[in-house]
Amino acid sequence: MVGVSHWTLLGLFLGCCSAVLSQTTLRGPEGSVCTFINSRQVSYQVELRRKRTTTFVDYIASYLGLQHQNRVPRSLVTRYQTEYFTDYQCCVGWNRIADTCQADCYNPCVHGLCVETNVCECDEGWEGSQCERDIDECWFRISDCDHTCTNTEGSYNCSCDPGFHLINETRCAEEADVDECASGNGGCDQTCVNTYLSYHCTCDDGYTLGTDGRSCNDINECSPNRGRGDCDHFCDNTPGSFQCSCRSEHHLVGQTECREDVMYPYGEEVGEEAKVWDFQKSCKKVELPFEGLRFFTRRHHKIYVCDNGVVQFDSAVRPVTPAKLDKSAWFKRAALAPYLAKSDPTVLSGEPEKLKTKFYYKSYERGDGNGHTDAILDQARVDGRTTPGYHSPGYEPVWAMVITWANVPPDCSVFQSGCPVGLSRLRRNTFQLAISTDGTHSFATFVYPPRKQEWFTPDEAIKPRDSNRPRVRTNRDAAVAGYSAGDGSGLGPGNVEGMSPYSGTSAMLTLFFRPSNRAGYWKFALQDQAATPAPAAAVVSCSAWIRQQDFETPTTLPGYHELPRPGSCPCNLEQAYHDRRYSIPGFNIWTFKRMRTHGDVCAISRVKVRSFVDSRMYRMWQTCCYGPSLYWKERRWPCPCARDRIVYGRLKSGHAGGHLVVNNQNEDRQAYQDCCVGSSSYYCNKFKQLRPLSVPSAGSSCTNYNIGCALARSWYDPHIQTLDGRNYTFNGLGEYVLLDLNDGEYQVQARTSQAEGTSHATVFTSIVAYQMGHSPIQVNLVGTDGLQLYVNHTAVDMTLFEDLQHEEEVEDIASVSEFSNSSLLIFFYNELSVKVTAQKAMLHLEYAVPDQYQKKTKGLLGYWDGNSDNDFVAFDESVLPSDASEEDTFNQFGETWQVTEEDGPKKTRFFYESGITTSSYKDSSYVPHYTDQVIFSSTELEQQANEVCGDDRECLFDISETGDVEVGELSVVMKEDLEIEKIVREIFPPTLHGLEVVNATVGERLQFTLNATDRNGLDMMFELGAEVPDDDVTLSLAGNVATISWLVTSDDPFNLQIDVTNSENATAQLWPTVNMCSCLNGGVCEGEAAEEQNSDGNTKFVTLECTCPAGYTGKKCETDIDACVENFNPCFSGVVCTDQPPPADIDGFDCGDCPPGFNGDGQNCIDIDECTTGEGSVCHHLCINSVGNFSCGCNEGYYLTEDGVTCEDVNECDLPNNCTQLCLNTDGSFNCSCQDGFMLAADGQDCEPTNPCSAENNPGCDEDYGWCAIDSSSGIATCVCMAGYQLNSDGVTCEDIDECLTGDSHCDQLCNNTMGAYECYCEDGYELTDNPVQPCQDIDECFEGLFNCSSNEVCENAVGSYSCVCEEGAVIVNGACVREALTATPHPTTMPTTTATTSGPTMPMVTSPATASANKHTTEDPTEPMAPSSASTSTSRMDEISTVDVEAGATTSPSSDEEQRTTDVRYRSSTPTTARKTTKSSSLLTRSPTTASESSSEEERETTTDHGDTNQFTTAVDGLTTKEPSAPGELEMNTLLLTLNMDIDELTADRLENFKAAVAREMTSFCRRHLHEIADCRVSGPARSYIAAVYTVELVFIPPGYPQQSPVAGQTLLAFFVAHPDSLGTNLRPVSISYVQMMMDTSVEEVAVALGDAGSIAGVLPLLDYIYGKDATTMIPTKGQGETEPEEPGFPIQTVIIAVCGAVAVVIVAVIGTTWFCKRTKTCRQAPINVYSAPPPDLGYSTPSPDLRDSTPPPDLGYSAPSPDHGSRMDPQLSTISLKGRDSPFLKRTNLWE
Repeated sequence: MVGVSHWTLLGLFLGCCSAVLSQTTLRGPEGSVCTFINSRQVSYQVELRRKRTTTFVDYIASYLGLQHQNRVPRSLVTRYQTEYFTDYQCCVGWNRIADTCQADCYNPCVHGLCVETNVCECDEGWEGSQCERDIDECWFRISDCDHTCTNTEGSYNCSCDPGFHLINETRCAEEADVDECASGNGGCDQTCVNTYLSYHCTCDDGYTLGTDGRSCNDINECSPNRGRGDCDHFCDNTPGSFQCSCRSEHHLVGQTECREDVMYPYGEEVGEEAKVWDFQKSCKKVELPFEGLRFFTRRHHKIYVCDNGVVQFDSAVRPVTPAKLDKSAWFKRAALAPYLAKSDPTVLSGEPEKLKTKFYYKSYERGDGNGHTDAILDQARVDGRTTPGYHSPGYEPVWAMVITWANVPPDCSVFQSGCPVGLSRLRRNTFQLAISTDGTHSFATFVYPPRKQEWFTPDEAIKPRDSNRPRVRTNRDAAVAGYSAGDGSGLGPGNVEGMSPYSGTSAMLTLFFRPSNRAGYWKFALQDQAATPAPAAAVVSCSAWIRQQDFETPTTLPGYHELPRPGSCPCNLEQAYHDRRYSIPGFNIWTFKRMRTHGDVCAISRVKVRSFVDSRMYRMWQTCCYGPSLYWKERRWPCPCARDRIVYGRLKSGHAGGHLVVNNQNEDRQAYQDCCVGSSSYYCNKFKQLRPLSVPSAGSSCTNYNIGCALARSWYDPHIQTLDGRNYTFNGLGEYVLLDLNDGEYQVQARTSQAEGTSHATVFTSIVAYQMGHSPIQVNLVGTDGLQLYVNHTAVDMTLFEDLQHEEEVEDIASVSEFSNSSLLIFFYNELSVKVTAQKAMLHLEYAVPDQYQKKTKGLLGYWDGNSDNDFVAFDESVLPSDASEEDTFNQFGETWQVTEEDGPKKTRFFYESGITTSSYKDSSYVPHYTDQVIFSSTELEQQANEVCGDDRECLFDISETGDVEVGELSVVMKEDLEIEKIVREIFPPTLHGLEVVNATVGERLQFTLNATDRNGLDMMFELGAEVPDDDVTLSLAGNVATISWLVTSDDPFNLQIDVTNSENATAQLWPTVNMCSCLNGGVCEGEAAEEQNSDGNTKFVTLECTCPAGYTGKKCETDIDACVENFNPCFSGVVCTDQPPPADIDGFDCGDCPPGFNGDGQNCIDIDECTTGEGSVCHHLCINSVGNFSCGCNEGYYLTEDGVTCEDVNECDLPNNCTQLCLNTDGSFNCSCQDGFMLAADGQDCEPTNPCSAENNPGCDEDYGWCAIDSSSGIATCVCMAGYQLNSDGVTCEDIDECLTGDSHCDQLCNNTMGAYECYCEDGYELTDNPVQPCQDIDECFEGLFNCSSNEVCENAVGSYSCVCEEGAVIVNGACVREALTATPHPTTMPTTTATTSGPTMPMVTSPATASANKHTTEDPTEPMAPSSASTSTSRMDEISTVDVEAGATTSPSSDEEQRTTDVRYRSSTPTTARKTTKSSSLLTRSPTTASESSSEEERETTTDHGDTNQFTTAVDGLTTKEPSAPGELEMNTLLLTLNMDIDELTADRLENFKAAVAREMTSFCRRHLHEIADCRVSGPARSYIAAVYTVELVFIPPGYPQQSPVAGQTLLAFFVAHPDSLGTNLRPVSISYVQMMMDTSVEEVAVALGDAGSIAGVLPLLDYIYGKDATTMIPTKGQGETEPEEPGFPIQTVIIAVCGAVAVVIVAVIGTTWFCKRTKTCRQAPINVYSAPPPDLGYSTPSPDLRDSTPPPDLGYSAPSPDHGSRMDPQLSTISLKGRDSPFLKRTNLWE
């Protein structure tokens, strides 16, 4: 609030709310203690007191009704601050023990530190290997005692002889010391230090000892001579210290630095240290995230950070010279350049730390454990979602990188003696780049903190940073900004953002307050809205999967090495099918037999390992994958006579051969598809690291496959085959131990019951498998072919197994799965398995026992040692002879393994129903039959049995006992299947030994050999794969060695495959990876892939990267390297660079001579100081050196003439001055003097009457602007006026002299009269200077960045304006500048142009006068509506300053030769060709009414009536004839097109009027915010000031033909532009489209509401962008595309609040101050009423009746606006705009502060 804003900080600490505790400093060996920056919140209280108010402040207070006392009571204020401090922790590898950091010592150090493994460093006073022994300092005489030394543990004590006193613990003195500090602290304010026979006082840090030697006085660190505490902004002194604070929109970092809130956190804020590298030689390589960074059509995995304000993606070469990002130097180089400038980071290396140049970059990834990551990603998310022109409401970045360039100085190498100003005063730049991605979308934000961009060209180093911003009139090596995606070519730049018109101009210094939606934040989407995602969705999914993994490699997980090792897969699909350690999901043998073929398939290992890390559990298993297979019914002798075979089914290798699975196979399978099939080798390698391959290479495909497991079985009656292959029949009744492994570690027990049809034979009806200490797994027979599973005595729902993929897991030891119909497989993870099959009311059992249990087996399956003679080992370990009878085997072996109820090795593991025990299954009366007692019940049964069984005694016995022939048939089949399984698993493919990788070079012959062996000695056949080119590759055989010869004639990729098949149809394949080298011109390959190549498993062909010889570049070294291009034109600015031919390398270039004004070798040029040579002696007064040139200057009071060297006196008396009466010019100055009867006052300016009038004789003279004086000769009272005023006819009052009318001003363009004086102002395109002869100087729009040129154009300045011309290498094609590569037809290159043209929709357009000139011979389009003949053929003549008056109700026609004639400017419907950028005084826009005669048909009349403003626009043109111009004019270029989500019928006249009112209102609001930076937003105010422009409905125009129905159903197109008066306020011209777009960016919702629906605006784009699009229907933005949804519209809210409050405060102070001053002096001059408070003109505006559309408007009304026809969409007709100076809408002011 005014009057209470002046405060003084007394800096008095009254107490800390948060005590600041000192951090414990750790101790330890060097390198064991690490430091880091920590922070804490502290608070303190300060006392505040208001300063004594002045008279002016008293007046303000009384004016506002405020009262205050002379003495202001003190108040306490609590302030809070983040304090940063250094904290300590033990480095990685060191252990914290108390306050020490130590290594690992097996025996701890008792009194010391463990500095290395088992090495102690002892504390003082101790020794020994563990520092356990005390050193006797007294014995070794190493004490400092004067008299007596007494040893203590780890130290010693001193004592004195009698009569002496101990001083300082070691010294003995005769006189005793008195401790003065013990009493009253010795009188010290703070610290008292006792000494022998004395003492002294000391002070804490922040205090100084007073002259009395006792008191401590606070040091005011905030005093100027102490550097104000080194605070950036404010310093508040506190007792013993100080506190820094910051301005609004800043925050404190560290102790003293104030950092802008707009910046991303960096440096110590996020625990980041500045990066250092060899700056000027190269850029620093940084890895990007897994996803890579999408940059339009490309994806990058690395980035190069350069010190000079650019990051690149393709090259580490540091750009020497700034080149605009939309120019050819960047066409094939991807880069982001927030502020690429010619800088030198080493210049400030010797400065204090705070002033040094520093570079920071840091990456943040979701889940990286960094405490700052979430905040950074949140900020990046907001930036991505609010990027203008891109719709991404769901953007969630997973990675971001913040790069900060701080205090970057210019390169001073051009100056003879280095930087021309002190380094502490050297200008510097600070800015940031933030990039982020979610894998699919990427965004970049350029951050420009306010006023931290202090230079844009190194030539600005000549002016210190603390002076006014220099007006260095050069763009040499000007800084640039923007981006290039590097996807351009000779045809054009590709996806670029040149940030025109700022880039390369002085407007780079203004980036911090643009764009309008958030100052200093330039946000870019790095992809098109509708573009196909790049990288592909697979890359995004793969990267997301990689991020989910919480280990770097599973090989470090506990238990990993218990899994099958790589190379242990079955060698082919047939082996995998018969190996019970693997399952093959999706492979059905019955379907396979029917279909005969099968495609690729993967087998899954049943061996699973559980690994526990903390609370996380990982389940791991392996997969093995196979190629296509074929079913084959093999028939051979001896039997089995026929067997089902699976041929081919070759084991794949590499990542296609299978991999480890962790936890979820579906997720890992999808990850494999995403990372290895859908992505490049980069991602596949990441996948292989996280999921190691089962078959790393073809050479090691199945070398570790182990078939040593024993197969055994027991079937039906029951017949048992031991693990060593011995068959016997055991018809025991009860429960038995079938298998015991390793003394009970694993056990399988079986239950038998009497077989159906007999009382002397049994069958298996139940089985239980058990691992010691875990749940038993039991399977019972149900009915004839049903099974019931029990786990831990609990029944399992068998319907679960209807899902063929279901596995019932039992703890972490085993799984149970359905093997086939009526079959279950119990599989223990140690590879023990039991297959249980139910048929014919009996169980068939098959066993597989891993070979590690050889010689560790017991039970009915026998002792397994490879010798079947000792299989029958009884429970008492007695061994039956091999020839024992079946009866002896039953009694002396089998029955000994019957289970019991008692604890022990045979304890039953079965589950029993209530009341049932193991004894329940025994029968003492049971007498078994043996196989030598086969007796058939009938001859017919015997005959059938013999037919089925032959001589198979087990088969015959089963039929004889059961009387069922089918039982015998099943017995035969089961036996044959097991035999086939044993045979098949021994069928191995050939083993191949050959190269896994071959290196091929185009033009050379490659030879290598393949050696094949077959472990079974089978014959082998060799053949080349189908893709191998027959003409180039041959295969020759010599035994089992094949030689492959390849004449490499092409680098076209193919699969180099060699298949080797043995006579068992088992195939192996050698498929080496081909590394192709196709370098030209002597290039060589280094062994790395040239690009990320897709490795989907179907191709093993890698194109190697070429290392090119000197002088060549390109993927194949096919291009002569252009050192000038590669080095970004390394020569000095303006010097021609010439590339040297090969073998000259990247340094092979020559530079021409330095430009005039420089010396050097052409690459490094140094400025010549002409002022020290004779060249500068031409200057009359002053010689001012500048880079490459010099200029002359004049002493004060002189001005430089047109010759640039001569100085002439300034006649100050011809200029507004301070003399109140007479002015006398002198050489270089002037003096004031007075008329007769007056004398000069002491100030040398004012005059006072020598004989002033008294109150009695004063006739009433105007005392505000004159005096009353007594004439000395006549004695009569006379009124005299001040200079600038003249006496009125009444002889009393003074009236202002209008110097602008009398011609007494020095203005060379425009003059504005003021009370008693005048002021000059300039036309558009000029700026006001202090030049007394020519105050208005041309504005160089090209230098200031005030132009609007399109792609392939450059700005060319002209006096008062500019034009756009084709850049070098571009030509005009169809009226637009295109690069020469696009056309083979010669075209002129100097003609100004705008943009290229393509077909577009029929649309209205405006023709500019320049267009008419440039295209006066253009053939008219016969299909377009014709203009009136008088208008289309008229010529125009423009005076120096022209005005246009248009009468209402009729087409304009000149009434006399002197009147200004107009050229018709109208919208037409053809494709534009070319247009000149019109000068600021050439396009004077007015409007004329439309008459019925202008339409040649009713249809044409309807078109001009119902769409948009029906009036045509007219333009006064200097000497130009307009004949059907064919290029876009200034209006089209500045017209904006809206796509509305409504039908055209919904767009009523009321809505259109509301729309225009909203645009005018928002444009006015926009201009108030951007008054100072946008010329279209201001008009001249008093004393060379500006006031904001006010836009009205009359200044918003809708062109003819609009609104119109969009080609997209349900959408309407509405075009509009906004106009403003020129500098005279007499004519209209369009507001630049860039500013209208900026307004719409922040106000689109407000404008949409005016149309009736806040969501009605679906898209906003320039009209010409719509016309020149690829296809009008596809270029229309729909909702969600191009739609901007800023979350932070306008400036940050803090900025707005502060700015508004500040403005209000200034206004109040100014108004009150002015009032107070006027009351005191009564000499205030009134603002010119004709400028600031002119009454609104008589517009004659009335509300006519609705039928006024067809009536003639009344004449001479000045402005007539008929009521719109509600049946049409028509703007009110602006019949005339006669804006004569002060009648301009911009000058309608009723309040100075409006």
